[in-house]
Amino acid sequence: MPTGVKWVLGFALGSVLLVSLALGATVGTIGTIVRSETISVTVQPRGGGDIRVAVPAVVANVALAAVEFVPAAALPLDEIPTEALDLLEQYLPSAQEALDRLAAQPDFVLVEVKSRDEHIVVRKQGRKLHVLVESRDERIDVSLPLSTVKQFTKRLRRLSREI
Repeated sequence: MPTGVKWVLGFALGSVLLVSLALGATVGTIGTIVRSETISVTVQPRGGGDIRVAVPAVVANVALAAVEFVPAAALPLDEIPTEALDLLEQYLPSAQEALDRLAAQPDFVLVEVKSRDEHIVVRKQGRKLHVLVESRDERIDVSLPLSTVKQFTKRLRRLSREI
């Protein structure tokens, strides 16, 4: 086989292999995102016009990780009282431990508040925190993975140490 043909076949085969790998990686990534936990918010005004937002939790985790690359000096944190930062530093380890223990528990209602105008329920459901607020005007339903809440507390703790 002439050398030129070998180069063309090699180049064609390499291109097909590269495209196949890229396609496989893309499909695998999409599959991971689809299977991953989601953060969802639904707002239903009594008059109609529902608003529904669902975001893969991995997107929130990436955004939280990106905050670490922002220098603390660039964030408008000057106005935070030092007492608040001290409280964060004191209670965040306990919050992280509580989240670990909460994840291991069966489903249950953490808080339920009923008033004449509102009904609020916060419950642990599966691996998520689920908040439901119902009032005369609207119904708000928020679902948040416990793992995302824990990532948030970790990032908040690191940030509080830098300030």
